[in-house]
Amino acid sequence: MTVSTPAAASRIFISYRREETAYPAGWLFDRLVEHFGQGQVFKDVDSIQLGDDFVEVITTAVGKCDVLLALIGSQWLTITGGSGRCLDDPDDFVRLEIEAALTRNVRVIPILVGGAQMPHAAQLPPSLAKLVRRHALELSPSRFDFDIGQLLSVLDRSLAERQAQRADLDASRRAARVKLASESAVIAAPMSFAGSTTRVRNVVERIHGNMSLKISAVTGLVLVLLLWWATIACWYLIFGILLVPYRLFRRGQRKRDVAMLRHREMMAAMTTRPRDRNGR
Repeated sequence: MTVSTPAAASRIFISYRREETAYPAGWLFDRLVEHFGQGQVFKDVDSIQLGDDFVEVITTAVGKCDVLLALIGSQWLTITGGSGRCLDDPDDFVRLEIEAALTRNVRVIPILVGGAQMPHAAQLPPSLAKLVRRHALELSPSRFDFDIGQLLSVLDRSLAERQAQRADLDASRRAARVKLASESAVIAAPMSFAGSTTRVRNVVERIHGNMSLKISAVTGLVLVLLLWWATIACWYLIFGILLVPYRLFRRGQRKRDVAMLRHREMMAAMTTRPRDRNGR
């Protein structure tokens, strides 16, 4: 069977009682791991490491899961502990797991095994009453592969929807962060300008209050003006020296052009002058 790779945050939590549905839970866990991968399915015995805090690990797993599979056997309602029926104990782990999933509006799928029937709301604590409205899947040994196929189809669709919702939420959060950063920059800009104006005003006030600073400021201004005028004079001098040979060359060339033009005019006049009767 092909192993799918949903997002790391997509988790499937298997809630079961060891006294009643340990074997069906193990079979279901193996098929889900084969399909989704080891890190995507949580089952207490197979997912809690030695030395881990049992309560803390289960609470965290339920808080992160996207789908909770509640295995219900024929004695799920009636199993008792030291203080009576287990479901009536507020600290019962199965009750806490299902309560947390229902509170978070996680998809809870009841899995009926061993011929079990869905309980009635009157048979459950008030905090578990919403469980009876969840559509259940009957897991039968005689059609195990067919039932598992139905479950895998539902899980694939549910996890894909949760992943799309998570992607939309992440995109909305990123857009909100960008908008907040832009607004913060717009708000900070006038404040920064105001701070710069205040610093300039403080410098001016210090200059007015200190005669030595006044003299230094005037001296600095004069030096800047002198340097500016000296720079301009240097540029004029440099360009003047460089342009003298060029101007002399151009003046001589113009004189030669004028002389050549006059020579041509005289030659043309001599060529076109009319002759007398003697041919002169």
